[in-house]
Amino acid sequence: MKNQKSVFEFGDEYVCTQFTNVDPDYTGVDISLNDNHIGQIVGLDIPDDIDDIESNIAFDTEVEDWIIENER
Repeated sequence: MKNQKSVFEFGDEYVCTQFTNVDPDYTGVDISLNDNHIGQIVGLDIPDDIDDIESNIAFDTEVEDWIIENER
């Protein structure tokens, strides 16, 4: 199962999927909207603990900022 997390912005659901590469220093999340890949944030990891409110808020904020800067 893929490590995924949804982030909601502008009334849309953006699906973030964790990725890794051959280089362990090159990880991040792919961002999709309606099953269409729209970009990626390198160096960002989906929080491991769904109950860690601070980590989840920080993750959501970073993705929301990326969406605002790149999608509108």
